[in-house]
Amino acid sequence: MNKRGVQQGKAMYLLPYPLHKPMMSLLKLLTMMVFLSGFLMTADAEDAYPLKPIDTSSPRSTLKGFMAGSTQAYTMAFGRIKEQIQTGKDVLSDEDIKKLDKAIALGKQTSRALDFSKIPPAMIIEATRKTFIQLKEILDRVDIPPDDEIPDAKMMASSEFKRWMIPNTEITIARIDSGDRMGEYVFTAETIERVPEYYEKIKDLPYKTTTTKNWYEERSRFPTGIALLFRKVIPPHLLMSENVLTRSVLFKQPLWRWIAIMILALISYLLIYISIWLSGANRITDEQETIPSIWRALLKPLGFVITTFLFSKIVIDVIHVSDSLYYFFNTASWSILYLCITWLTWSFGATVAETIIISERIKTTSIDSQVIRFVARLVTIAAVISILITGGEQIGLPTYSVIASLGVGGLAFALAAQQTLANLLGSLIIMFEKPFSIGDSVLVSGHSGMVEDVGFRSIRLKTKTGSLVTIPSSQIVNGAVENYGNTSPPSEPDPEPHSSRSPDPD
Repeated sequence: MNKRGVQQGKAMYLLPYPLHKPMMSLLKLLTMMVFLSGFLMTADAEDAYPLKPIDTSSPRSTLKGFMAGSTQAYTMAFGRIKEQIQTGKDVLSDEDIKKLDKAIALGKQTSRALDFSKIPPAMIIEATRKTFIQLKEILDRVDIPPDDEIPDAKMMASSEFKRWMIPNTEITIARIDSGDRMGEYVFTAETIERVPEYYEKIKDLPYKTTTTKNWYEERSRFPTGIALLFRKVIPPHLLMSENVLTRSVLFKQPLWRWIAIMILALISYLLIYISIWLSGANRITDEQETIPSIWRALLKPLGFVITTFLFSKIVIDVIHVSDSLYYFFNTASWSILYLCITWLTWSFGATVAETIIISERIKTTSIDSQVIRFVARLVTIAAVISILITGGEQIGLPTYSVIASLGVGGLAFALAAQQTLANLLGSLIIMFEKPFSIGDSVLVSGHSGMVEDVGFRSIRLKTKTGSLVTIPSSQIVNGAVENYGNTSPPSEPDPEPHSSRSPDPD
């Protein structure tokens, strides 16, 4: 590149530090954000066995392994990086990145000591971050017995009950009796569910050991994710310092977090408004629909899906909402996201059907077009049901119990709506057998006229007098149909006149 090109390139940046970075720098940033958000954890650079899993062969090895791994995480990574950010030093040196890469691997290995099987999938990321730190904070405040009083593998082999509870607590380590991890000892799922409750009870007690002092409180209060995201615009130590935004608390959240949520909500509103404008949903026009116009309409539900996904990811992974606010935002955002995906899927099925109709030059009111729409609707209904089931499982709803209940209710509904289902079946028979087409003159069920429309419940005839007659499909299937094609059918039979003969004078 010549000198002029370099100067032009420099002139493009309006800030002291450029926002544009190569892909490797972006990956480093994301790695750092994941780490400091609480997924924590580090590994020794000189570890000769980076893939060695945590020892979970007994309560003693599980407890010691978790304590050692979490302490090493805080000492060698979180505490060190926090200090560098607060002093304004560069936190993305090559040495730091290498340590953080190994930190994530060790963190995943250490978290194997915790059983998250009862945590809904949508909650698992934050639950891992939060529970890991809170459990370490709890263990730092309780009396841990000496090693020889904690059962090892030999002691557990002779024990009747394959579980051990930390004295004077309900924190339990038990053996897994089924699955791929059968025989391992882990902190039980019931313990993991109650860790936030235990932490609230013990958080004001003095530390027995200060190896990870104030870890959870610092993680919850300081905007580490935002500091890293905007580190080239705002010096990180300014955001990480003690100030009114980090000290002031509203509904258990620091003030800066509420400000960030409001800014994010405004940006989300603008993104949705742009997607609606691009889709042309607000345009009033009499022009006939074209393939580009019907596909452009998908930008509206697609915009909702993208915006909802980004909102939830930023709130959870960058802003780091916590406690009850986290569960509210996480449940609401995942529910809205899956509803938006359902909307997008339904719209996509209709768009595909209309594209086929337009591209094949099929009359939009013909029976063939109705068949195409019906098939597309069946496929999208199946896809929508799958999406809703998956979404329910993500947020922890008893999906299969709901489906079973709907099955019983559906049977009752089917019995109560037999006539409606008969009409639907009749319409399907008409669509596939095609005893007539749109525009044919027919005589059915005592009514004659031209076929105007074939729906999923009935057909409409236009009589010679110009009136519309709606006939249920089940009557047509169960009766005779006379099709006169394009010729005019005979007039409807007049009702038999009453006798007008004068009475016999006799």
